[in-house]
Amino acid sequence: MAIKLLGVFVTTLALTTFLTACVSQPSTVGSNPKSLFQTSTLSALQAGQYDGQMTIGELKQYGNFGLGTFNALDGEMVVVDSQVYQIRDDGVAYPTDDEVQTPFAAVTFFEPDQQFTVNESLNCVQLQAHLDDLLPDVDAPYAIKISGTFAHLKVRAPHKESPPYPVLAEALADQAIFETENTTGEMIGFRLPDYMAGLNAAGYHFHFISQDRQTGGHVLDCQTGDLAIEVDAIDQFRLDGI
Repeated sequence: MAIKLLGVFVTTLALTTFLTACVSQPSTVGSNPKSLFQTSTLSALQAGQYDGQMTIGELKQYGNFGLGTFNALDGEMVVVDSQVYQIRDDGVAYPTDDEVQTPFAAVTFFEPDQQFTVNESLNCVQLQAHLDDLLPDVDAPYAIKISGTFAHLKVRAPHKESPPYPVLAEALADQAIFETENTTGEMIGFRLPDYMAGLNAAGYHFHFISQDRQTGGHVLDCQTGDLAIEVDAIDQFRLDGI
């Protein structure tokens, strides 16, 4: 599958060419429901760039579904049903004001093309392998929502940092980890192909939020129960804010 990068069709590209194509085009791509909008890059976040200029209000113009983090690495972001939640290091999900800023986030307008069910116990590695078997093209990007009751969940949230910021690996060496049993909610995330590594996380990346919108975090491990899976294929990518 080819991906439209603001008018440029590619299957694989050198990273610099990819970035040039993305940032040199008009900003109208956010209106395409099949586009993935992203502010900054994972590589920048990994280097300790934790202060962004995009507000949550601006981010919501480009999607109603996605994930990211907040300035100063203050928690995990979940965007679902046009609402943005900040899951801090106490494990609590807080509704986010539009004025709050993000250094890194990826969103799309979620319109699922395919739906599946899982009725067996799988850990996260097995679940991802099962998804790979279901997806029509693992070299294409997808937005994925997984809803239901999870027999076990292990999630994390980073601690808020202060300048001078450590690199991400150092920041996550000391993180808050939570484990829950029989929790109902949604895993919100993406599967991105290997050639997008550095821009974002290649492979699967999920954040969880409970059905009551009270708890969540970045998914580290899971054990499934009965789940509904919705998949939205993405054919366009926009990078902003580098």
